[in-house]
Amino acid sequence: MSITIPVNKKLNIHVIGAGGTGGYAVSYLARLLAGGDHKIHVYDGDRVEVKNLKRQNFTVEDLDLNKAQVLCDRVPKEVYGCPKMTAHPDYITAKDEFLAEILTSFDQGESLLILLAVDNVATRKMINEVILKDLLELGIPVIAMDSGNDNQGGQVMLYANAPVSHQEPMTRKTEQGMLPTMLQYFPELDKIKDDNPGLVMNCADNAESEPQAMMANVRNGELLALITARLMETGKIAGNLWRSDILTGNTRCSFTGFYEGKEEPHG
Repeated sequence: MSITIPVNKKLNIHVIGAGGTGGYAVSYLARLLAGGDHKIHVYDGDRVEVKNLKRQNFTVEDLDLNKAQVLCDRVPKEVYGCPKMTAHPDYITAKDEFLAEILTSFDQGESLLILLAVDNVATRKMINEVILKDLLELGIPVIAMDSGNDNQGGQVMLYANAPVSHQEPMTRKTEQGMLPTMLQYFPELDKIKDDNPGLVMNCADNAESEPQAMMANVRNGELLALITARLMETGKIAGNLWRSDILTGNTRCSFTGFYEGKEEPHG
């Protein structure tokens, strides 16, 4: 089976979150896309703390510096032919401001990708409204990916703000539809009542020292970059949901089925 999503050769990528997953995703993206005419925007209002040094992509020299700025300053020095990198050293607290950042950076002939590496539902909802409503109304196609993890592993979800094509390998039957978002496929997440960290600083120290969670973050960062590179090269991908079991080392890709507005869109 395969999903077809048209992708231009110039990518305009917005990575939301530069912590456990985003910090690795940015580094891998820069290496995989080196030499191309691409842009990588990194958003995070957080600063590097001592507790981050064990499981995130930062060093002692980065302490008390903004995470997004650190990555956008450091990675171009490490990667020859690095894509153009822009730091946005603030939390995304208003969707109109985020939309303005995207429109200001977006040029004709580019494919817009938004990669979520956040740990709260409130921010997911805001970003998804921009993707599925505001940018859709402006006629701007978006490819999006959302990542999450727990102590046993993680998952990455691919979706878009327009229908995509899916072909079954055996029957070669092709159908079109909308891929579900993380919140649509896992509706239990919608019951979580949290706050945008830029508005209320109440983020818990989620498993800062747990090795399984750390490796789930690294794996999700790899997947975000690998899926992006694969789509750019071929415009095709095997599925839209990747689940990783950190204890076994296995990552499984599957097609969830299309989302049709049902209460539990599990295909």
